[in-house]
Amino acid sequence: MSESPLPGRPVYVLEAGFSKAINAEMPITNELGIELKSRLAGEVTLDMREGQSFEDWLTLQITPMPFLSGFANSRRFADAERVIDEIAAVLDQRVERASEVESPRWLRQLVALWDFERAVVLTFNYDTLLERAVNCSGTVTGARLNALQFLLGDHVVFPAPPATQAQFLGDTGAPHNAESMQVLKLHGSLAWYWAGADKNGSTLARVREKHVLGSLTPLTSDADFSGATKLDRYLIPPVTSKDGYYGSYLANTLWRSARAIVETASSLTLVGYSLPLEDRVASQLIAEVGPTITDGVVDQSPGSTEPREGVLGRLATLGLKAEVTVSGHQSLPDFVSNKIKEATEALPRSIAFDQIERQSADVVVAIAKKWGSPNPASLCVLVWDNAEKIFAAYPVDRSYMTGSSMPYRSSIHNSMPLGAREIEDFVTADRLRQIIAGGQPFVFRHPNSQELLVGIGAERIKIERWEFLQIKWAPAGA
Repeated sequence: MSESPLPGRPVYVLEAGFSKAINAEMPITNELGIELKSRLAGEVTLDMREGQSFEDWLTLQITPMPFLSGFANSRRFADAERVIDEIAAVLDQRVERASEVESPRWLRQLVALWDFERAVVLTFNYDTLLERAVNCSGTVTGARLNALQFLLGDHVVFPAPPATQAQFLGDTGAPHNAESMQVLKLHGSLAWYWAGADKNGSTLARVREKHVLGSLTPLTSDADFSGATKLDRYLIPPVTSKDGYYGSYLANTLWRSARAIVETASSLTLVGYSLPLEDRVASQLIAEVGPTITDGVVDQSPGSTEPREGVLGRLATLGLKAEVTVSGHQSLPDFVSNKIKEATEALPRSIAFDQIERQSADVVVAIAKKWGSPNPASLCVLVWDNAEKIFAAYPVDRSYMTGSSMPYRSSIHNSMPLGAREIEDFVTADRLRQIIAGGQPFVFRHPNSQELLVGIGAERIKIERWEFLQIKWAPAGA
């Protein structure tokens, strides 16, 4: 992890609307309150008045009332703590149900875009759906450092509590990855635990998220040998005044990191985030964005500035400029579709083409292998498949990547049956630029899944004596 945030990174702010767009099983705050009222009936009385929000009710429960006895206030607080504890149980079940369904294509595309942008994601969600989406995205990082890595959700969530020790071969104990996107979970996570009486965070620990969307079977065993899951969840509850929950070292680290990132953001986009002004800390954080930045809003119902309604109205109240990026029921898929289109059209103008010293350099893509492989990913060259009428990716043997005096495409060409391909069929930097000169997408086929992929960006990399143009990709199609 780098010691200071990279300047000029795009920032995205997520809340419950994002998780609900992934799967309708995921509740927004008031829906959570309704389920908790039912689950805890007979144990805790959630006597919410008509029109009262769950957040307001919970805030009043933890606030000492001067007209009540100390015993009555203590009992109200204990009831609130029981409700807060049950939030994790509800979300655990919802996450499991949501994980029975494969990741939507737009979500895998968004993960790929965020990886290429090296975006920063600030989220107020406790759930781990985003981490599970990263786990099944097939995204690979590290080509610039000649250290290919199968990207996992656990790699991109930081700052975070220390992880429990890896216990066996295949446990996902890899460190965080600063070469990709970064996720800051500002209100805690279902994967974070601590002792309830801990005030400064000395007992904080995390368990590594090993599940994926689309399967209830984890990537590897998720047995808890450390016993961390017997502790309480580290969640900052949905209350109006969260001041009393920001005392741990981790909360301070997360929010100070977030401020440094927001202050230098190249763009800031609110995704399914209502920006409630009652949450004063979050509102002030968003207000730290640079004066030249216009906030983007992706929301089903963004409201308006005149009259001041919804998230647009609240941004205006903070003195921030904002514009609706996408709205409507399909706001998130539409937003991602637009981003993919913009990325493919911008590919011919990538600075990487000018950074390449040899325009005859091989074009490569990084492709993940099956989870658990000793070599988690390969660099592939791209060659025209005349039968399929599309470019296909061919993995380069890892042993070849060290000490060879032959270009990658020549090695692959020599390994093919005589006449199967011509050396001119392989994609080089100058040929790629010709193919996409008009802004048309560059599409090729995944060598393992056979899925169609589309180029969304490029960067120059160098491995030993060889220079390459690496294409960053996302799943193609809507």
